[in-house]
Order: sequence, then C-alpha cells, then structure tokens
Amino acid sequence: MERMVAPLRSLAPGGLLVAVLLAGCASNAFEELPPEQRDWLTYAREAELDGSWEVAAYALDNFARYHPGDLDEAYFERRATLADRAGRPEDCALARARLLRMRPADEDLRILLAGDLQSIGRGDEAVELLETEIHRTRSPLLREALAQVMGREGRPLEAARLYHQLAEEHQDPQRAALLQTASAFYEKGGDVERALETIELALGPERLSDEERRAIARMQAMETGVPQNVQDAVDLLDHHPEAAHRLNGALYLAQDRFPGDQRVFTRASADDDPRIRRLAVGQLLARAGAGALAVFEATLDDEDEGVRLASLAALGAVGGLEQVPALIGALDPEDRAAFRAARRALEQITGQLFGVAFDPKLEQRQQIAAQWQEWWAGRAVPAVGGRSGPPPDGPGGGA
Repeated sequence: MERMVAPLRSLAPGGLLVAVLLAGCASNAFEELPPEQRDWLTYAREAELDGSWEVAAYALDNFARYHPGDLDEAYFERRATLADRAGRPEDCALARARLLRMRPADEDLRILLAGDLQSIGRGDEAVELLETEIHRTRSPLLREALAQVMGREGRPLEAARLYHQLAEEHQDPQRAALLQTASAFYEKGGDVERALETIELALGPERLSDEERRAIARMQAMETGVPQNVQDAVDLLDHHPEAAHRLNGALYLAQDRFPGDQRVFTRASADDDPRIRRLAVGQLLARAGAGALAVFEATLDDEDEGVRLASLAALGAVGGLEQVPALIGALDPEDRAAFRAARRALEQITGQLFGVAFDPKLEQRQQIAAQWQEWWAGRAVPAVGGRSGPPPDGPGGGA
C-alpha cells in the first residue's frame, strides 16, 4: 500500500486563501495560542457545519501535523469524507490508503480506494489493489468491482470474462443479469459471437423473440461490416461510422432491387465517401432514371471527379432540355475529362454537334464552349421538359 500512494501529494492544501479563511473565523484566543495548542478539531467541525470543506480539511491537516500520534480510524474516515466533498480525489485516496492499512480486510474500503486511484489516472494501481486481494480471497464482491474497473479502463473483454465467471457462480435472476452485462462488454470489445452466445445463455434460445434475433443479427452486421440481408445493408450504409463498412452495405444493396431502393441511394449520394457517392449515382441511373435528375444535377459540383463524371453521364442518358444550362455550365475548358463528358451529354440530349475532334486542344475547347452558349442563347423555343429531339437546324447545324 505504501508503494501505491507514496507519489500522492500531501494532505495539507497549504493554500494562503484557506489559511486566511480559517483565520477569519478564529477567535482572538485561538490566534493567541501557538499552533500546536490550538483546537483544530473544533474549528474543523465548525467549518463543516458551514459547508466550508476546504477550511475543514485544512484544520484537520493541521491537527495531523501537530498531533500525529492521535490519528485513528475516525480521523481518516472524516478526512476522506471531506476530500470527497471538496472534490479532491488525491487527498481522498491518501486518507483511504492510510485507513486501509488499519482495516486491510475491509472490502468496501478497498473498492472505494480503487475508485479513487482510477479517478486520478492510476487505473493500473487500482487493478493491482483489487487483484492482490482477489488472489487471496476470491471475493465475488472484489471481482465484480474489478470488472467495473476493467470496463472503465477500456478493457471490455477482460470485464466481460469476469462477469461471465461470476454468472457461473450464481442462480437466476443474478445469473441472467450478470450474463447480460457480460454480453454488453463482449459486444463493446468487438467479440460479437461471444456476445450472442452469452445473451442466449442469459435469456435461453427459446426465450429470444424473432425481433430480438433480428436485432442481434443487425448488431453482428454492424460489428463485422458483413450484411446478411437488405436491412443489415441499409443499416450499415445509413449509420456506420466507418466508410469501408458503409461501402459493404452499398455493394450488397447494388446486387438487386428492394423496396425503397431509390430513397436509400438518394441518401447515399450525399455520403462522405466518394466511392459510395459514385456507386449511388450509377444505381440511381439504373433504378430511377429521369426520376433522379435532381440528384444528378446536385452532384455536378461534387468535389470528387469520379462523381462529377458519373453525374454528367447520367444526365446525358436521361436528361432533357431543362438540363442543358447546367451541362453548358459544366463545359470547363480547363478540365479535359469534365469537358468531354459534358459535351457528350449535350450532344446526346440535343443532337447538336460543335467540332469533330474527340479531345480538342484548350483553345478549341474554349471555342466549342462559346459556341454552345451562343447556340442556347439564340434558341427561339424555350425548354419545356422531357427529353427533346434534334433542334430545327438538325445535327451538326452549328458546326
């Protein structure tokens, strides 16, 4: 125990403010006495009654300084309580460490001290404090406390195993409750298979409803990123924080039609991952056609080139004259790939052709873009919706 608490700071706050506050509430007779003769316990009690926990702690620390031989269990219990109320976990840990030396078999005190140590970033020492006594006594109370510490320390699988072992020593309903806790920690630690096995032990296979089984299956899919059905895949695509798992969901859904598929892929067109957005544009083209024109136009400005090119191709396949202004706007002479895709889409929609070179030079691209703008500005008939046929002057009329 000495090794565990030696680095902790002294109990005495030693702060000037606390000293001033204490002096302010002291009588003249108190001040006239030398420190070793002052009634520090009385003034600590008065400060406690006022709710001045720091002042009370300072008075107790002075009592300890001048009367070290009079420190008993009651003193350290009182000092730990004040440290708790003042929000000083280091002081609390030191007081309880001293108290535990007096009462080494006190399991509740040992658990409280482990919590103090963990709260000040000394979780490994909290674990050691509990494990040392567990090896000697195999106490179920200490083992459950250790499981809680393990869980808070980011060691969920160790916590799960401890809860599982404790469950084997109990009967229902304690057994079932401990197994359910173990299952939650297995899940948190990524061992979904054990989580499923453990929850079945807790509830019994015959007591799992179809809804619960589906929930467990979805949980497994979310953990592994491997969907087993459409709902798993939709959940992955809509909710998983990892792009790779969302992509797995999108690829699974892309295999076949399913109810609400257009809505799902419309949401996916705004995903953070460009691979998913590109796949979504392609799937919307195949499933919704002209019904997804708003999505195709919205993604013309996507930061990913692949998404922009897929959207241009989709507009060329199902767009109409209403989309011509957006496509002309995408005719960026500085971007060869986008220029080629936008030009191709315009030719598909209008039947109009400017220039014959497949990959014209920059100057030619600038000229072609200007020709498209002039042609559209000079049209007498405004766009009316739907896919148009060739303009009155016929294919190639403006070349």
